[in-house]
Formats: sequence, structure tokens, C-alpha cells
Amino acid sequence: MQQCNSRPGVLHCPYKRADCSILVFFVAPRLTGYTSGVTQRIVFLCSGTRGDIQPYLALGGRLQQAGAQAGIATHVAFRQAVESAGLAFLALPDNPNDLLVSPAYHGALTPGAGIWRSLRATVRFWRAAQPAFVRMWHDAWLACQQADCLVAGLPTWWAAHIAEALRIPCVFAPLQPLTPTRAFPAPLLPVTWSAGPAYNRLTYRLVEHMLWLPWRSILNRWRERDLGLRPAQRMRLLAGTDGELLPCVYGFSAHVVPRPPDWPATHQIAGYWFHDASPAWQPPAGLARFVEAGDPPAYIGFGSYPWPLAPVTARAVVEAVQMAGMRAVMLMDGRTAHSMRLPASIYAVSDAPHEWLFPRVTVAVHHGGAGTVAAALRAGTPMIVAPIAVDQFFWGRRIQALGVGRALRRHRISAHALAEALAQTAQDHHTRKQARLIQQALCSEDGVGRAIEVILKLPTS
Repeated sequence: MQQCNSRPGVLHCPYKRADCSILVFFVAPRLTGYTSGVTQRIVFLCSGTRGDIQPYLALGGRLQQAGAQAGIATHVAFRQAVESAGLAFLALPDNPNDLLVSPAYHGALTPGAGIWRSLRATVRFWRAAQPAFVRMWHDAWLACQQADCLVAGLPTWWAAHIAEALRIPCVFAPLQPLTPTRAFPAPLLPVTWSAGPAYNRLTYRLVEHMLWLPWRSILNRWRERDLGLRPAQRMRLLAGTDGELLPCVYGFSAHVVPRPPDWPATHQIAGYWFHDASPAWQPPAGLARFVEAGDPPAYIGFGSYPWPLAPVTARAVVEAVQMAGMRAVMLMDGRTAHSMRLPASIYAVSDAPHEWLFPRVTVAVHHGGAGTVAAALRAGTPMIVAPIAVDQFFWGRRIQALGVGRALRRHRISAHALAEALAQTAQDHHTRKQARLIQQALCSEDGVGRAIEVILKLPTS
């Protein structure tokens, strides 16, 4: 296969699968400003769910205001969102997360489903997802051919390999703390306790092995075939293949997760990156009427991750809302909503922007995804977190430690426990006061601006 490692002056890509938008994005900047060093072409590599993509739309928009050219390489489902933000869309057709919709992989990456069930489902998912990952890596390589800098998050931890092949900088921009520290255990593990500083540090090595071992063989074949590189011998998260940590800027607030003192100087916390929906968005008439019809309702939803809200859980949630004597806006897919007879106190929606809805609710019950946590903190809304997987357990612990909400065990939700948590959280003046204090602190930050400073200071060669 032909390689594209020789970057200067190249205005074409020989690969058959290249999306024409790649040429539109990269040729114009090279003709208008590349030789003078004025225009940087920065590609964000994004994969996963909507919450994994949306913060980078904010970064890309601000970069273009600063005179750079920004493109988002992500899945076709997010094309409209990217282009609506005024950014170039670079297609990564395959999304391995789509496999998780299949019943065969329910419980994968979800420790709350039971350790053995989760392990078996995770192994099945890893095996089935490998071809999709290989295709995604290939398309990502195409999309980055003439970039000056790459920006990657947790789902695109492999971006450093592309940057190595192209000899360009790569900055990591995760939404959760990943830098090894003695201050707390690795947020990607579903642990709720710490055995001390040495144990905390060790958990990060465990995460690196968990990411490296399942993908080592196919990743090294990709390095040799597409990137023209020698096989990597090890992987260190947030680092190049030489083991040296790369620059990293985090998309959360130090008011929520204080910066550990043992982090390197090149790893900084910027603040949250909020990208709001179009100002033209209007709520459906029924939703607007419901929200305004009485006391502020609760919000209940478990994100856009492809695990459906199980009917048994949905029934427990409905019962809990009734037991608490509250109203609720409930996020659920249309099939589940149609299969249930919801009481008049619950309004089902398939989607609603958090920035519109959260300021209008009294408490938000959700899965603890980084983006949902950020939106609730920004709105000053108390939370009940019922984590499902990955870093959501970490955010649940942080919410509880900050005094702005409670954490439940997602797969052991009972109607009685949720009803009690709803009533207590909605009526707890201390929780509401703490939520407002965090909200005020976030209002003083410019997380997007701080992150852009870090990215634009990187050398382009």
C-alpha cells in the first residue's frame, strides 16, 4: 500500500476510500496560508457517542475564530452537528460503539451487570469490534494526511500513532482525568475506594494494560501496513510510543477535580468546553407545556450510550417518581415509551438539549457521563448519578464528594431507593446551595479559551 508520509506540498491522497471533504478542507488552507505559517490545520479525532463529540465542536469553533482551520474526524451520525458548527467534517464511517446495541454484547464494558457476564460480553465485543477498529484507524489516517496538529480524547487514544507517522504534534484533550497520580485511582476503573497513594498509581498501569493487550496485534499490523512504522513494544496512555507523555489539556474544571500536585507541567486543566444547540432550537409544544404546568419536574435519562433503558428499570423509575409525588421528564427511546402507559406526571422525550432543559428541572437523574455532569453543574442542578460504565463511577463519586448530589448503583436501582433519593435531593437546601456555588465558579472560567491557548502554542513541526 502506498504511503503518504511525505507531507510538504502534497495536495492529493491516493487512497480510494478518501472522502472528498478531506480535499476541500486541506487544499484551501494550504493555498491561502500554509507557506507563511499563518494557518494551522488542526484535526480533532473523535469517536463514541454524542457526549464524546460535542465538547470538541466548541474547541473547533473557537480555533477558527483564532484563524486556524479546524476539522472534526468522526462518525457519519454526527455530520450534521459538525457542519452546523461551521467545521469541516471528515468521515470515519465505522463506529465500533454501534455494536453495543446488539443483545449479544449487552453487559460489555459494564461491571455493574455482574463481573462474569460483563467479562464474557466484553471479550465478545472486543473480538467483534476489531475489524471496525481497523477500518476506523485506516480512515482516520486518511483524514489526517495534511494536518499540522492532532487533538484526541480518550476514545481516540490511538491518535499518537498517526501523529508519529506524520511527524506532527498531538495534544490529548480528554474529558476525564487520565494522567497517573497518587491522589486518586484511575477513573476508568469502577472502584469506589482507595488503598493509598501507591495503589492509586498502580491502577493507571492496569488501565494501560487493559487498553494495550486486546489491541496490540491489530494495532501493530496497522502501524506497519498503513503508517509505515515499526511495531510498538508497549503503550502508555497519553504518551507517544517512546513512553514520553504528550501535552494534555483537560475539558473539566479544577473546581470539580482539583489538579493533583504530581501531574507534569504539560498536563493542565482548562475548564469545561460547552457547545450549545442552535439558538433556533425550540422545544416541542407538549414538552414546553409540561415543564411550565407546575412545580419544576425532575429529569431522568441515561444518556445516548447504546444501552437501552431496560423495561424493568423504566418501570422502577416510573414507580419511584409516583412514590416521590413528583413530576418528571424522562428520556427514553420511542419503542420503550410506546410499550408503557406513562402517568400524566411523566413526559417522555427522545431528545432535548441539556442547556435548555436542565435549568428548568429540580434534580437530574442520569448515568454520570462527563458531558451530562458538566451540563448539570453549569445549570446549578442537583444530581442523582446511577453509573453504567467507564468513568461514570468516578463522576458519581465526585458529585457526592462535592455535595451537589448522590450516587446510586445503576444496576440495583429500586423504586423505593430512587424515590427516597429524589425526595431528599429535591428538598435538600444544602445540596442546592452547593450546586449554585459550583455553578458560579464555572461561570468565571473560559475553558475553551484556555484550551485553545495550549493547542496553538504547540510547534507545527
